[in-house]
Amino acid sequence: NFKAVTERRLGLWEASIVSFERAHELDPANVFIVATWAETLMRMRDWKR
Repeated sequence: NFKAVTERRLGLWEASIVSFERAHELDPANVFIVATWAETLMRMRDWKR
């Protein structure tokens, strides 16, 4: 998840989404991952995902 947040901070939005998806696969019960992932999608204004 820290990789995804770092990628987002660097402006690597698509790479960040891929990292969030992988983090969620590894730990689907982690609410922090889902919340941060949702925040990233909102910032991207990508409502379709």
